[in-house]
Amino acid sequence: MVDKGMFLRWLGIWMLLCYPGTSTRTEWWAKERRLANGKAVVTLAMGATDISMHTFTRMNDRHHHHLTTNLSHSSSKFRVVNVTTDDNNDPTARWYYALALQEESSSSTKKHKEGNDNKQQRHIGSHPPFRIRAVNHVNNGGYDDGVDGREADLCRNASKNHLCPGDSLSFAPSLGVAPYFVAMNAKYGDCSVNATVCWANNVTNQLMDWGFNAAGGWTARSVQTARTNFSYIHLLQLASTWSQHENGWMQNDFFGETWENEVYARARAQIAPRMNDANLVGWWTDNEISFTGADAVAFLNTYLCVLEDGPGRRRLIHLLHDLYDDETSPQRCHDDDDDDAFTLCVYHLAAEKWGADDEVKNTAAISSSRRRQLFSHDNHNTPHHWNKRLCSHIETASHPGASMQRQDLRRLMEASQRWMQEVAWQYHQVTFHAIRAADSGKGVLFGIRYAGTLPSAAITSASTFTDVVDLHLYTNVPDERLIRWTHRKTGKPVLVGEWSFAARDAGLPGLRGAWHGATVATQTERARKAANFIEKLREMPYVIGYAWWQLTDEPSTGRYPDFEAMNYGLYASTGEPYGTLVNAMAQANDKWRHDEQQHESSMVLVNPADGVHSSGGVWEERQEDDEEDEVYAECVELTGDLSIGTFGRELCSIEESKHHHHHHHHYNGNNHSDTIRTAALQLVDRLVQPLVDREEAKRIAKRYVNDVWYADSKRQAPICCARLDDWMNRCATVRPGPIYEQAIGFWLWPGSYEGQPRPWSLNSFDEKAYDEEAGSEMWSRTEHGRWLRQPSWQTLDESDKEMSGRWVAALSLVGAACDIKM
Repeated sequence: MVDKGMFLRWLGIWMLLCYPGTSTRTEWWAKERRLANGKAVVTLAMGATDISMHTFTRMNDRHHHHLTTNLSHSSSKFRVVNVTTDDNNDPTARWYYALALQEESSSSTKKHKEGNDNKQQRHIGSHPPFRIRAVNHVNNGGYDDGVDGREADLCRNASKNHLCPGDSLSFAPSLGVAPYFVAMNAKYGDCSVNATVCWANNVTNQLMDWGFNAAGGWTARSVQTARTNFSYIHLLQLASTWSQHENGWMQNDFFGETWENEVYARARAQIAPRMNDANLVGWWTDNEISFTGADAVAFLNTYLCVLEDGPGRRRLIHLLHDLYDDETSPQRCHDDDDDDAFTLCVYHLAAEKWGADDEVKNTAAISSSRRRQLFSHDNHNTPHHWNKRLCSHIETASHPGASMQRQDLRRLMEASQRWMQEVAWQYHQVTFHAIRAADSGKGVLFGIRYAGTLPSAAITSASTFTDVVDLHLYTNVPDERLIRWTHRKTGKPVLVGEWSFAARDAGLPGLRGAWHGATVATQTERARKAANFIEKLREMPYVIGYAWWQLTDEPSTGRYPDFEAMNYGLYASTGEPYGTLVNAMAQANDKWRHDEQQHESSMVLVNPADGVHSSGGVWEERQEDDEEDEVYAECVELTGDLSIGTFGRELCSIEESKHHHHHHHHYNGNNHSDTIRTAALQLVDRLVQPLVDREEAKRIAKRYVNDVWYADSKRQAPICCARLDDWMNRCATVRPGPIYEQAIGFWLWPGSYEGQPRPWSLNSFDEKAYDEEAGSEMWSRTEHGRWLRQPSWQTLDESDKEMSGRWVAALSLVGAACDIKM
């Protein structure tokens, strides 16, 4: 790599000699060309010339910063790299480059510099750059689902209701209509053009009056084309759909030609009609599909045991070979063997590493080809047989009371994590090239709309193939530690692509969507929370913007397909805006707009014509936060996996004692139960230490341990004990934060997900009272075909107050049942 510092020093001297009137504030456009021998050439040009850029990846440590080009993706383009030479002592003090932030090489701590000299802004094109202030699902509930009909088709097929319109997210199955669509047709039925066009023009005008400047996912085409100065990000849904995003997308072999062809076709179909839209910002690839280890081994199990034998399984077999067949291994699997012999050898290796069968040790020293010859007559030593044996072993890891060596299980979980990284890379690589083949580099790539956190398995691929990282945060305030870590880890700006608050006084039952921290009592409080959330994001210069969920409330009888019924809208389903809310958000948005116009703060900006870049100034970043943020982000992901994937799927099991419900198992007063309870009480004292309300949490936790719940060691799956052991020894002392609490709420807060331990709180055991207090007599059909009644707001309040204590109690009891030591 060329020494850019030396290069620019000599260039600066030359410019001062040749152009004595040139200010040291001169701005330069830079282009780097990677040569075959690994060297690089940097070309600078003076002025506002728009040039193509090879992809830049920042290589960064505490002492120096430099830029390098990723050779394998050199076809991708950035639009600008800007170098300022306002520091005669160090001309490379600040590098501006597309989709990243300024670097100050001379100091490990970045400090904001005041003064007009550092408030310059660079952009090309007709639109000044801006921070995104978007609203998701700007749709009238009509025949356009915002994703070219894929959601509508699924709605009609699944509900067997031909009345299901295009916008299934506004559709109320129990009513057979979308209430907002009915209201808007009545309001704009006399429009001289048509109701949809008049609605789109009116709603975009109102949104702009409130300070919003863009529309997000599931937005109707009529809104995207309504105004050239109202931008949009389009959700492509290349791998999945909203109604399938939880797990349906995993039934595709991402390494197969069929799936790749489908992705390219979907990208072409949706991008082509939008290519000439001046207000297009960019693309999301999918919504809330996540490369996490929710049950620790799902990805590996899917490709090894669920999907048909194909390109994905072949890739997995080679990955296992790379992981396990090293120089220290007692056996060697050779790529030049025939496929069956190679596969059999790798399966034997995996079985040994995962503790699947001791028999493999007896044949470990035999070469793969010789082994295939020796056992060709034996139906019990074929690749098919060993595949089934491995799959059975993986399934055993989820069986309550099953016995597995924790070291073997950890190797299995580590292999699954490594495989998730491989699948994530393949997903991002294919979707990236499909989009770029269709849009010729026009749109900003926002990647996946991640639910909560950027999974560790996707960090490398998301950093390589996306321009912005999207996080969904249904929290009381933005989680600054998580957002800051996401930016630093990836070098990308962060978009909070979903967040919202719901108020109870709207009269909606609040089923399922009411996560911890996102529900308040009144519209006044909702407005205050929303404005505060926007203000907190404004203070984070690496945040490129936000997208509120959503334009309108959900139907009071529940939307398709999950019956969520939340007050998330800027408008009620009748079309009336929530005045207190939108006025408060308008005032908060106006501060962002003022920043952009006056350049009074350092921030990341987007321009529909030019992509993403930074304004002037250098903001403060404390490097000492790095390690703490890293551990916090890791533990947020582990907590979510533990909450949803392990406790939520009852791999970790807690039950009610007979003191509270005669239908459930109970303590028998035996020594085993007393031992577990005693050990659990000791764990409680350790686990409450990082909590702010530790004394109250301890009181609640100990009451649950003593009187409400118990855990049986024979009811815990091996994966539960291994994962909880890792969590306790890594995360038990980590200071919780907003997203951390949301992860707990996924499992513990009634109305969100199934599989929660009952009772919901200490004071709500009376099922008759529970039913009488239920919101609007709302029922929910679960994925298992059962019907559950919506909990009352009183129940939710009590549950919320006891959240931390119940979490500590659950961890302590199961930890004791698993004999985990801290």
